[in-house]
Amino acid sequence: MNYIIKISSHLALFALIIQISFLELRLGSSYFIILLGVLVPLILIGKNFKINGWMLFFLVAAVLSIALNEIPAFFQPYKRLAIFISVGGLLGPLISNTALQDFRVHLGNMLNTAILIMVVLSFIGISAGLPAMVGRGGFSGLFNHSMMLGPMAAVANLVALQKAYLSNQKKTQYFFLFLATIAFITCIAAGSRSALIAGITGALFFYYKINQGKTTRFVRIVLFIIMLGVFSFPLFESYTGRIIGKIAYSREQGDALVTRSALWEMRVI
Repeated sequence: MNYIIKISSHLALFALIIQISFLELRLGSSYFIILLGVLVPLILIGKNFKINGWMLFFLVAAVLSIALNEIPAFFQPYKRLAIFISVGGLLGPLISNTALQDFRVHLGNMLNTAILIMVVLSFIGISAGLPAMVGRGGFSGLFNHSMMLGPMAAVANLVALQKAYLSNQKKTQYFFLFLATIAFITCIAAGSRSALIAGITGALFFYYKINQGKTTRFVRIVLFIIMLGVFSFPLFESYTGRIIGKIAYSREQGDALVTRSALWEMRVI
């Protein structure tokens, strides 16, 4: 692989991890500079350069929206738009060429591994009762917020399941299935209901796709997971306190989205 792609992948990984980790190192304008510093060389060395027309139309609409509306300077709309363009070009479908395709695959593999490691270490820290694992929003582990830990744990669960499926060795399969279980419990401990639902839905879809055309096998796997969860519940019950508390509070208020309604109302106003 081209050394420029490798260096670019590591730089982008550093920028992304720093933004979601407990270190909360605010890169500010440096974040934008790193993204551009990675994007420009990849555009220059790649072949078959293409721009996505739909994304270009979306960006034009975004520019017009900013220009025609009175947006408080506090929100820094043009700076955010510039970062969005950089991220969209680097990681999204806005720009594509051969170098960017290789870069995205390499970065994706590294990022998935990094997320899985961070989630597992977060679980170990939470289980050990380390005070550093409790941050904004409750259990946040190595991430900057519990609401970041939840989605990342759901992603880690899918990453571990995929690695288990791709392995040909039983020991390796069991190892990654164990890590998938840890990631799932961590997702519960984070207390994010949406992340938990998304994680469960993603896992079910994953098993459905790898067993497509084998309905009986798929049903057996789902039933086995459900039974395993029921019988092992006492082992991870202590991690369910936050999410059970949210459900109970929502029932008392008569609104399943009560924890989000006030924030949405503020945004609308």
